[in-house]
Amino acid sequence: TIGTTRIMVQSYFLLVSIHITVYLAESLFSLRKYTNQFDFSGDAFRRGKFYVGITSSFLHNSNEHVLEQVLALLIAGEAVERQLGSVMFIFTYILCGFVGCVSSWKMFKMYPPPHLRKAVSDRTMRAIVDGSPSRGK
Repeated sequence: TIGTTRIMVQSYFLLVSIHITVYLAESLFSLRKYTNQFDFSGDAFRRGKFYVGITSSFLHNSNEHVLEQVLALLIAGEAVERQLGSVMFIFTYILCGFVGCVSSWKMFKMYPPPHLRKAVSDRTMRAIVDGSPSRGK
């Protein structure tokens, strides 16, 4: 008899695949104008679009940005997933992405970077903090 082989995809590898797939699809097919609705902005969050706290974790500005995410998952993902288990690992990853989006938005709002404060007016700064997607248009 031929035994059945069970293929288990590790959760961290699934997350790596999502990051790469979204970035390639966005880059190769010029989807930025469509994916901006899933990017984090204070305005979207205040209007109850809480999903942007999760979806924005899978959107990236540059090759370097997606590479950092992927390398971090490849280097530490397996060990952390082994400790937490697959379900808890994914839950923790998504929760941390959500908390990171909200806290960076709040911090940026309270303490805008000095180079930005000098370069733009208060009105523009409020628009950046409250209404624009974090990756631009």
